[in-house]
Amino acid sequence: MLPLIDENFVVDRVAEFLTTHGFVIEQRLSTNQTGVDIRATHPQRHEAWLVEAKGQTSSKKASRRHGKAFNSSQISVHVGMAVYAALALRQRNPDENSIHIGLALPDDEAHKRRIAGISRALDLSGIQILWVMPDGQVKLASAGVE
Repeated sequence: MLPLIDENFVVDRVAEFLTTHGFVIEQRLSTNQTGVDIRATHPQRHEAWLVEAKGQTSSKKASRRHGKAFNSSQISVHVGMAVYAALALRQRNPDENSIHIGLALPDDEAHKRRIAGISRALDLSGIQILWVMPDGQVKLASAGVE
């Protein structure tokens, strides 16, 4: 079985992914901070990314969930919260050509099932998915297509 990845791992890998594509990371939050998890800008293209991230397990060592996979209900709740945050970001930043809104999620079946159920709505809202694999690779996809 592959190791579970927490939100901090997801944030770090997506920040690295954006950096390799020429973006400058202006904000990278850990799980004990509130706000947009990643803010990045591309100096030449005048584009930005605003990313909300979630993991497969708690990053807090004192948590009873640390090292244990979130259950189906917990995944539904945290994906729902991430989608709400992404939609709020899109409403405040409607220009889809220069401001990319992303959900960074673990590349696993449980998270993919949640996204598949709302993929058309996410696509219509211009929200993209950054799938993070346990080995740290990141795949950028629209919600309906990988």
